Amino acid sequence: MGYVTRARGVIAIEPPLRWAQIKDSPFLPGPADHLDVVLVLEEEATETDDGVQFVRRAVGVRQRYGSTNLYLSHFVTCPAAKQHRRKRAAS
Repeated sequence: MGYVTRARGVIAIEPPLRWAQIKDSPFLPGPADHLDVVLVLEEEATETDDGVQFVRRAVGVRQRYGSTNLYLSHFVTCPAAKQHRRKRAAS
């Protein structure tokens, strides 16, 4: 038995996925138009003596812009998604 759920907004990933876990994912933002969802990335820049170091993590999943169908099976929206949207809107 299974089910299909329609979701809107960001579904938070707790704890965030590290770059090593997602670097080869087809769900990274980019030209993969055949996929309905995309990972939401958060990037943190740290200045070091050798230059700027960037750390990227996947903090959520959202509908790809322009996609008309978003059906996620077995995903549950968690309370952190609302907090994530507020944080992104403030930046």
